[in-house]
Amino acid sequence: MEIDRLGERSVSNLLAGIEESKKVPFERVFVFLGIRHVGETLAKKLARQLRTIDAIIHATEEELTATNDIGTQVASSIIDSSMRRRTRNSLNVWKKHGLQFESIQAAHKVQSNKLEGLTFVVSGVFTKFSRAT
Repeated sequence: MEIDRLGERSVSNLLAGIEESKKVPFERVFVFLGIRHVGETLAKKLARQLRTIDAIIHATEEELTATNDIGTQVASSIIDSSMRRRTRNSLNVWKKHGLQFESIQAAHKVQSNKLEGLTFVVSGVFTKFSRAT
């Protein structure tokens, strides 16, 4: 309230915005960390597989590459960035203030592998789709 031209309503809006940011899902917060090669899709996969930021930053290269679409280059990037003192300090501050660093989505579990290794051919006439488009 002591900042010039910042009234009670502005302060209320600012505080409401801060509280809303604490509801952002973990995978989006993980993208926000700006780790090289980690976009929204990989962040979602890592969040589902390893579940917490602590599990991700303490994971070995083998654990990271066990996740589909994560190769050695991406794994190295995650490991390098998580080893930085600045990153760990920032994570601790953000955790203390309530940002989401744990996935609330259930890990994807394979229901069956009955179709594994099979090839399917679909033929016939499709009225709405053609190979030309």
